[in-house]
Amino acid sequence: MHSGNPNTDRVFDIEIDELDPKNPNEAALERLLRTLRGVDPSLEDRLGLGIEAVERYLQAVRRRNQLRRNWHPRASQACDIQTIQLITKGTLSKSVGKRLRESLVAEIDGKRYIPEELIPLIHDAILEDTKGDVRGEGKQSLTKIIKEIHTQKPNVTAAEVRDIMDRNREIYGILAIDDDFVELQSIHGKKDALRNSPPIKTSSIPVILSRVRTKAAKTAKK
Repeated sequence: MHSGNPNTDRVFDIEIDELDPKNPNEAALERLLRTLRGVDPSLEDRLGLGIEAVERYLQAVRRRNQLRRNWHPRASQACDIQTIQLITKGTLSKSVGKRLRESLVAEIDGKRYIPEELIPLIHDAILEDTKGDVRGEGKQSLTKIIKEIHTQKPNVTAAEVRDIMDRNREIYGILAIDDDFVELQSIHGKKDALRNSPPIKTSSIPVILSRVRTKAAKTAKK
């Protein structure tokens, strides 16, 4: 049996030929890919839908590798990392992966509505959040901070989020924040010992905010 170590050399089955319409997640992914292809939303809305599509693709890949985050947290994280890296590099060649990649760089009115450079940011934002899915790790994260700020001010912009974080560094456990990186102090491990998290790109803030906004809107509709 696989050990679940995220540093494992295990190679996962990441390419998907076609989606299973009987699976709710994969049916939702199919609808998202069609929506992203045919609708002309704002940049922020398209970004949120794109992130959701990536997350649903990750879930579809985990299903094919017989992984569940609550049962196999470390192996699931390793699978997510491999999948996002292939999405970022643009090396997915089979049908669903190609459609996903194309949806993230769709052109509207002759312009790339999601610039190519945003794909690595989606990579960073999703991986930053998945760290918290591994037991005993990531009790504080940039995503959690942005969720808290968004809850208090639903119409907050990415620039305002950064300003609020900068003005409230002690409250949010922020060691440093500038144009390039955010450094957080997080609680890790069984003894809840403080240690510094790896720096996160400041440019990930609008990506994470879009993701938080999309999830909050879905929750409100239920």
